[in-house]
Amino acid sequence: MRLPSNDFLSLSYLIPTRLSTNPKIQHIMQCADLLQRANFARFWNEVFNTLVSNFNEVNGFAESIRVFVLKSLSYTFKSITLSALEVQLCLDTPSIVAFCNSHGSIVEKVVGDIVVFATNEDIQHKSSSFESPLEMEESLRAIECLRSVQ
Repeated sequence: MRLPSNDFLSLSYLIPTRLSTNPKIQHIMQCADLLQRANFARFWNEVFNTLVSNFNEVNGFAESIRVFVLKSLSYTFKSITLSALEVQLCLDTPSIVAFCNSHGSIVEKVVGDIVVFATNEDIQHKSSSFESPLEMEESLRAIECLRSVQ
């Protein structure tokens, strides 16, 4: 899944209007919306309690979604409790520990009841220093020049 990429939305426009009222199509659209809104607990409820046949035939579906959820959570949190992660991934504690251990690029470690996410270079705060290439006098001359244009 490439959320939050708009690939799914773009492809959804290719669905013929006559099919858009099909309950299975509506269910898939609703599930995609729940993922985009990071409503993961409700997503799993929809997947496992309603029209399960929509997703049963897709090889690796649950695993791919869980990786997406884990990545999304890692962008938001530095760590999370196992009990909170149980709800977000729809797995029991032993399964979560095994899942986290198999995704070392996302999870740094599991310590007791806490899952610590790996440092993500894309979201780390980067200090920046502003250096003006213009000297103050040059800036004042530019402002004077712009005032005279009016």
